[in-house]
Amino acid sequence: MEQTILKKVRENFKKKRRYWSIDCCTVESMDVAFNTGQQLLEELSSSFSDEEKEKYNFNNLKVCVTPNKLDYHVTITFGH
Repeated sequence: MEQTILKKVRENFKKKRRYWSIDCCTVESMDVAFNTGQQLLEELSSSFSDEEKEKYNFNNLKVCVTPNKLDYHVTITFGH
């Protein structure tokens, strides 16, 4: 996972924003998009301690895969 994505997630948590999303990447295959999303969620989960997860309400964090006409978008959302 790119450090900039983790940095953006931490920044949004610290600013206590209620609703936010971060576009992560665009891929051509659903399998790749699913694997990327799963890996991203696992890496985010391991980057935060249990105390931080509780403090920031981590269970509202979602990794979304959205189909488009020719590709798939992987996005992190919070509070939606």
